[in-house]
Amino acid sequence: MVPLRTNPIFTTLIADLGDRPLLGILIAALFSAIVHSSAATIGLALTLALQGVMPLAAAIPIILGANIGTCATALASSIGTSVEAKRVAMAHTLFKVLGVIFFYPFMEPFARLVALSSADVSRQIANAHTLFNVILAF
Repeated sequence: MVPLRTNPIFTTLIADLGDRPLLGILIAALFSAIVHSSAATIGLALTLALQGVMPLAAAIPIILGANIGTCATALASSIGTSVEAKRVAMAHTLFKVLGVIFFYPFMEPFARLVALSSADVSRQIANAHTLFNVILAF
């Protein structure tokens, strides 16, 4: 990731994710669905933050998108299974999508709240991911 820190095209793209959160959500959802792992997507965001490339404002849409993208694994796993398994996969997907829809208008205040949790951006990203999922659980 170190060479990307000095690549103006890449840094501009990352900066744009903070200004165009829907694009960030879509990219992260697609990436998480392809790699079958929201953890990999969050790990990439953490690595970019450690390199000083990704600010918290750009990472929050990534977190939201990763949570949607990970539903692809549950949906794919439900193919050819019982009706109950399909319902669980659909409920999981609906839960995550509705959670992102709920959070979308509050991303900026959420970012301000998470920024209070640590001075380290990578820690803020991890905290935002945890807090998002804990709030959804409630």
